[in-house]
Amino acid sequence: MRAELLQLMAGFGAVMNSRAGAAIRVVMSELDHEQALVFKDFLVARVVAPSNAAMIRVLARGSGAATCARGRPFRSWPTSPPRC
Repeated sequence: MRAELLQLMAGFGAVMNSRAGAAIRVVMSELDHEQALVFKDFLVARVVAPSNAAMIRVLARGSGAATCARGRPFRSWPTSPPRC
């Protein structure tokens, strides 16, 4: 599991330091506020959400069932403090 997480983190770093990452930063700096929000939503839906889902699958595999501090299963994957 550690190797998979390191691979994911290295991939993120490589993307942000690549020509594509630089192009994204340039595009974002040239957009007005509304265009930037639309572009951000597009990136979240097509890049960030699938990446987060992949990381959650890796973490879930490594830890077995995700549980809260009281030992009960989470109602959903925590994006904020756990609701146990």
